Amino acid sequence: MINKITSLGLPRRRGFRTRMLVSPAFLTICLAGASAANAKDFYIAQTPAGTGTGQNCANALSYSFFNTSANWGAGATQISPGSTVHLCGVFNAPAGASGFLRFASGGSSGNPVTLLFESGAILQAPYFGASGGAIDTAGNAFVTIDGGSGGIVRNTLNGSAGAVCPGGPCTSQQDSLAISMIDCQNCTVRNLSIASMYVHASLSDTADHGVYSLRIIDGNNVTIGPANTITDCRWCVFYAYGKQDTNLTIAGNTIANAQHGMAIGNNGGTLNGVAVHDNTIHDWTNWDDSADTNHQNALHIWAVGGGVISNFSFYNNYLYGDMGIHATAMLFIEQNGGGVISSPLVYNNIFDSTSAAHAPGNGLLYSQAGSCGLYNNVFRTATSASATIGVDLAASGCTLENNVFENIWVAVYLEAGNSLTSDFNDYFQIGNWDYRGSFEGSFAAWSSACGCDAHAITADPALNTAFQPAAGSPVIGKGTNLSGLGIPNLNLDKAGVARGAAWDMGAFAFSGGAPAVAPAPPTNLTVSIQ
Repeated sequence: MINKITSLGLPRRRGFRTRMLVSPAFLTICLAGASAANAKDFYIAQTPAGTGTGQNCANALSYSFFNTSANWGAGATQISPGSTVHLCGVFNAPAGASGFLRFASGGSSGNPVTLLFESGAILQAPYFGASGGAIDTAGNAFVTIDGGSGGIVRNTLNGSAGAVCPGGPCTSQQDSLAISMIDCQNCTVRNLSIASMYVHASLSDTADHGVYSLRIIDGNNVTIGPANTITDCRWCVFYAYGKQDTNLTIAGNTIANAQHGMAIGNNGGTLNGVAVHDNTIHDWTNWDDSADTNHQNALHIWAVGGGVISNFSFYNNYLYGDMGIHATAMLFIEQNGGGVISSPLVYNNIFDSTSAAHAPGNGLLYSQAGSCGLYNNVFRTATSASATIGVDLAASGCTLENNVFENIWVAVYLEAGNSLTSDFNDYFQIGNWDYRGSFEGSFAAWSSACGCDAHAITADPALNTAFQPAAGSPVIGKGTNLSGLGIPNLNLDKAGVARGAAWDMGAFAFSGGAPAVAPAPPTNLTVSIQ
């Protein structure tokens, strides 16, 4: 390098030192550049393409490159922290393939290894195996699986005999798994479609199938979402804790045609910090079977055998559809055998059972955990004649405030020996009133028996098709301000709108719109002709 002092004709002086002053902004740019320099991209396909250099989809490497441990490391041609491995085209795995794509290492904080589906990329098999599945994170940390724009993992022939599968009539009835995540630390799955892991479509299909879309066994800082679409699976998202696990987030996903949309639990161990929010889960009836093998839930969360779950919140979710003939509950909170789920929070959710024929056995929400907080939810069924319970409480100390119950056979079923706090709720078209197993003849009798709901109303909430209160709705301003509870996301409604000082009942705050009821035409008018 040319010495600038000499080149400018300036004399050198003994002991003269040049000093470079580096601004923090310049240092940040340099560090960002260094990080970018370490980021590497590899493109893989079923078979090599073009020159096979892996520089793009037209010149992709074989997928075996990903599965070869020698290709993971710090070298310029190795997968390392910050690398992105792109999937190109359709991958056809053999029937029963497990660990078809298997991580040999992981990333680091701020530099995950990302498996990214390019547009049109599909991982498929007649059925993937029940061990490693299509993708196996294999105990590695800082891993991201990103479906990009349209990435798909699916089985093509697994389901009830003769049902319609992507590959034609279903011919296989196998246990299967899409993504395996064991001891996964700081791992994320987002933007991915996981489809047809098992297409259940027959009452006579009574086998106890072990079919999962995502199976996570232990792990910290695991995030499922946003924007995953998961359909036709027995247990779509299953998280099993057995150690001292922390921070599980399942958010922004759409799940349909599931026996269990989500399941979180185990025997023993602890799980601290569970946030399930902004998901849409719907339609379970395709998992009906004549032997009562399948018990449908949107989410079943449990702590048994000494297990402990703390800081669990379920909010901003939309649960709707037909739950089928053997459903337990849309939200089933279970603790027994020494297990504890401490003070679960459930708020800003829509529970909407659309079937007049099928009623969940334990209500739309069933809780064996005491001291639960149920705030600003909507519980609704197609008709109060469906024999559906809104909330079934098998423990004491729960609080119900600002909820809307509409077309419910029994709004709140408090099991014998338990107590609750309840107020500022709207009860409309309730078929029966029950207090500790004793049917009361009216809302007034219920309120007197439980010493609750002094500020409740029994008017039509006049919610629109999006469950928002229309102008003139009686729930507007009739809730109680719960900001003192210190739950930041509860201070916003389901759409993220600040609730303000006067709170409305239900999941949404009033934001203007057409009147709930058309105004009556004026009467006693006189006409004056001038």
